[in-house]
Amino acid sequence: MFHQPDATAQIQALQPIPSCPAIDSSERGRSAGLRRLCVRPPLTRTVEHDLFCRMNFEKFQAARMEQSVKPRERDEHWHRNHAKHLQRATEIRNVIVESNLRLAVAMAQPFADAEDTLEELVADATLPLIRAVELFDVSRGLCFSTYASHTLRNHYRRVGKRQTRLARRQTQGEWHQFDAVPEDRVLPAEQEQRAQACRRLAREMLTTLPERDQSILKSRFGLNTPSPQTFSEVGESIGLSKERARVLTHRALERLRELRVEEPEPIE
Repeated sequence: MFHQPDATAQIQALQPIPSCPAIDSSERGRSAGLRRLCVRPPLTRTVEHDLFCRMNFEKFQAARMEQSVKPRERDEHWHRNHAKHLQRATEIRNVIVESNLRLAVAMAQPFADAEDTLEELVADATLPLIRAVELFDVSRGLCFSTYASHTLRNHYRRVGKRQTRLARRQTQGEWHQFDAVPEDRVLPAEQEQRAQACRRLAREMLTTLPERDQSILKSRFGLNTPSPQTFSEVGESIGLSKERARVLTHRALERLRELRVEEPEPIE
């Protein structure tokens, strides 16, 4: 169809791009972040088909421009029109992705242990969804949600496997010295000695971690504060929830564990 003389007219006759509805602030049971992610309703099969045709036609137009004009002959007008085609294709692709984020939320729920974790899982699923849109062949007559379900299922399975490995390592007692730092301010003498040993070890290894992980561990174990901070205080300092700060702390410790350095000698 794209090669026909009236291809542009056929594309313009397709279903228009649906507008984005306003966020329903009265909807309960979901955070503001999830409401923003799921603002677009699912697409009907006809609208979905027409959106893919529009997106692919814009990319086809950009590719035809590249083939018809040599690089040294491309002027400002050519670059402006070429960029418009690519921009339109990206805008249509984003509409398709946003319309399928409700599916990503539904499939992410078994892997989320908190509301903020669910938001992060859905946000992380955006890249696999974009890739799925780029690879989907609308000419086969299939519904994109079926194809996207397989993509999301594989993505979340990989996430689940990583979570399982992390939980298994944590339950095996590795780096139990770090977990000995309690949530309260009062530390018994033995726990304080063990915490000091852990802080010495952490100072030696922190330079191998990203800056945010360094900041989290320094705050959690009192490396840059008068005393160790609670997960609530750590989360507040970086703008996250208590549970999210706990998860990031364990992930940072897991990265240290993977360095295979020796643990500090037990304190008699």
